[in-house]
Amino acid sequence: MDVSESTQPPLVIRTPNRDFACGLHVIPHGRSGLYVGATNRFITVPDAGPTAGEHLSLVHGLLHQFRVDLRTTAVKDLRWGYRPASSDGAPLIGTCGLPGLLLATGTYRNGILMAPAVAAIITAALLDRPTPLCNPYQPTARPDRTQRGFRQLLAEDAAHMTSVFLDPDGALPYDRERQLSTTLANLLDLALASHQDVGLHREQLRAQLAAHPTVEGVCRVFDTWET
Repeated sequence: MDVSESTQPPLVIRTPNRDFACGLHVIPHGRSGLYVGATNRFITVPDAGPTAGEHLSLVHGLLHQFRVDLRTTAVKDLRWGYRPASSDGAPLIGTCGLPGLLLATGTYRNGILMAPAVAAIITAALLDRPTPLCNPYQPTARPDRTQRGFRQLLAEDAAHMTSVFLDPDGALPYDRERQLSTTLANLLDLALASHQDVGLHREQLRAQLAAHPTVEGVCRVFDTWET
């Protein structure tokens, strides 16, 4: 973005992380430039680029959370790319099971921060020297990571999903955010779980709604899910 020097911030500014919402940041770029970022979306196949909704979310956050007077600023360039992420969320740095192959990937959003340390570790491995830094991300020696139970996974991440629904300026009445998070977790449990109680619970909900096929009946189902 092109901005006047009086509008350009002297330092990098960013909002706090909010659950899965990554936080917005503005960075002075050159004499009269402003870099604004960023969006985030997990994909497993190559994509054509950012969506219109992602553009809208970014500009909306810029104007409403930073400076509304930037609404007249010209957008000069759009940039996007891929950030590698591993299945367990931890980077993969160093030797692997294939001789001669070194990995330096899986850093996700922290690649630019970890680059000096990653370079030192990989350089030492290439030169067959002792690793100068502690490397907890060795691919062939992954530490045991405590796995969350299925129900715990749904409960915790449903709360993050709910927060994303409300971002950046949404609001729900008192205690409704907790109720929505719990309901979402229970719906995910019904959809994905394989334990025997799921079928019985579905039948109870169907019977409850059949007995009260009204808006109030749906609300009663919501109350059941929420508890």
